[in-house]
Amino acid sequence: MGMVEKLLGFAIKANKIVFGTDNILKKRVYLIIAADSLSKVAVKKLVSTKKDVPLFITNLSIEQFIRREGCKVIGLADSQMANAIINNFDSNYQRIILEEN
Repeated sequence: MGMVEKLLGFAIKANKIVFGTDNILKKRVYLIIAADSLSKVAVKKLVSTKKDVPLFITNLSIEQFIRREGCKVIGLADSQMANAIINNFDSNYQRIILEEN
């Protein structure tokens, strides 16, 4: 388990995680992490709605390290925790930036 996964575990215990696309769209988040299996439609919806929030895609199973079956996307509701996680990302995470048409 890497540092990012440890920090996410801490964020879950501190109740600073928002689970699922619909909840992320409704609440203020500072970082979004999505599984690479999340649909392109959901990714575009998140990017278009949460333009100022960094979105990272991971090839790791989010379900596995947050222990929530079926969850493909999470948001961080704490800016300091989000920054700490961003600073510890490794090659398993890729930032997504979609160009405006």
